[in-house]
Amino acid sequence: MRLLPLIVLLLAPACAGAQSAAPATVESAYQAALLHSSTPLSLRRDQAEYLRERAETPDAEVRLASDEDRLGRLLAAAEVDLRATTAAAPLEDAIGDCVDLGALRNCRTTEGGWLVPHEGPRLFWQIQAGFTPEDGGTSGIVFFTETSGRLEPVAWAWQGSRYSAPVVFGGADNVYIAIPGRSMGAGRSDADLIFRWTPGAERPLTQIDSWSWRDQVSQKLPGLNAFGRVRIDYEEMIALTEMFRDGDAGCCGTGGHALIDFAIEGDALVVSDARLRDR
Repeated sequence: MRLLPLIVLLLAPACAGAQSAAPATVESAYQAALLHSSTPLSLRRDQAEYLRERAETPDAEVRLASDEDRLGRLLAAAEVDLRATTAAAPLEDAIGDCVDLGALRNCRTTEGGWLVPHEGPRLFWQIQAGFTPEDGGTSGIVFFTETSGRLEPVAWAWQGSRYSAPVVFGGADNVYIAIPGRSMGAGRSDADLIFRWTPGAERPLTQIDSWSWRDQVSQKLPGLNAFGRVRIDYEEMIALTEMFRDGDAGCCGTGGHALIDFAIEGDALVVSDARLRDR
């Protein structure tokens, strides 16, 4: 675990860039975090957002504070991911004690169970709750496979303030798992996770982009956007949600309601249709 900061420092000279680019240590920590991340798409999205905001920030002190925060989060994520690759726990802990990977303090299990595929081993899951010094109270979800009576983590995420039990959907050729979640902060928008499930594979869960579809709604319904919490029925792949215009308060949209149809194409959840029900 103690090697990660050293790796970052050794790689730093090779990654120096322009003033608007990420500092070398942040870029190196980002590359280290990608190595074992089970949610690499989320990691890339967050890094792109950090770089965009940094490029638009003229104040050097504000940039420095942002760099330090980003570096700390990346190092912590990389350490948790590395620990997860070698972690194991008794089988009975799947629906009992928190299998602590070091992401949350005062970690406890709020819900757990297992999913049974048509073929292949069971997939166990555990919703965890606790807190971090940076974000306060938060939660996460960990998935495990069973090997010789022991649980081995295969995917994990602590990106939302609350998660619900996984939902399995799809057909015989492609099976997916959605984990409805809510984000941190005042907006409390959705922080849903989606994975493609390939039972028996070396990496049975592959992350699906579950957020870019919002831009597609605005393209299909110009002048409107799907802001805040959107509750998707993953079994039916549809959602009925309030629509917002620019300038609307977060509590109250004035754009009526839209019925949105979804599909999965490649590694992304996409909008196949969006139509207004009322204004």
